[in-house]
Amino acid sequence: MNAQKHDMTVATEPVGEFHRCCHAIEGYLQKAEQARLDLLLQYDAKRLHAWRVNLRRVTATLGKLAKIHGQSIDRMIDTLKQCRDASGASRDLDILAEETLPAFAADHPSTLASPALWQNLERQRTQARNTMLDGLRESSLTTLIADFNAWVQHQQAPSDKALRHAAASAIADAHHKLSKRAEKIDGGRKALHRMRTATKKLRYTIELFQHAYPRKAVDTWLDALSELQGQLGKAHDRMTGQALGRTLLIDTGDEAFVKKLRRWSKRTAHRAAIHADTSYRHIGRLEAYWQH
Repeated sequence: MNAQKHDMTVATEPVGEFHRCCHAIEGYLQKAEQARLDLLLQYDAKRLHAWRVNLRRVTATLGKLAKIHGQSIDRMIDTLKQCRDASGASRDLDILAEETLPAFAADHPSTLASPALWQNLERQRTQARNTMLDGLRESSLTTLIADFNAWVQHQQAPSDKALRHAAASAIADAHHKLSKRAEKIDGGRKALHRMRTATKKLRYTIELFQHAYPRKAVDTWLDALSELQGQLGKAHDRMTGQALGRTLLIDTGDEAFVKKLRRWSKRTAHRAAIHADTSYRHIGRLEAYWQH
């Protein structure tokens, strides 16, 4: 009976904010590893997206957690970035085939591409996919997950107050970087990509430390950042489609199709960028809850 009571006490023992953050990062790594295994069994664009998103969540936040102890784990972060970046070409072609071209076709139903163009796209997708899958076979996260858990075990968990102080600094820094990126938007793809990356990093930082703050305030920011990220993502995908349009051309009979696709991509990217600006201005009016 005493043992049972003791077990119940342990089970209900409160978990500190630091270990909540560690548990979240381990969860991201586990989800990424599961997506990797699923991709090796059967390719699916959504699984590839899950692999990339969960790796980005870790690379955007793990350094902030280590900084609490004045440490650096750049080696692990660099490895994860390499794993993620190796799948970028395949992801871009998936978006072109499954999102950008269908959206263009819906707006221009009478503008048809030749079978040769589609065959060229599928050849490119297959090549990029095979290259990516070869990399995934060598990218097991099992050892990295074990290394991360070992690192956690050797850390002295800070108090929740100290954790919140570190969280406030990390969020403020990510917010400042987003503001600086927004100031440099010039309509170009590179500047847009940097602002999109900064938006993701702020969103994932807020997610990591969300348990340390009032839920309503956190959710307000996450919803706003999700909206901004979506608009920036759409603009980026359209610009990528504009750039990739040239690579689709294999038959001179498709020149008119590719020309219209690239013009449409540029126009819809501009429209999405305008919506993104509106979303960003909304974020500028939100209260910085982490300062209290």
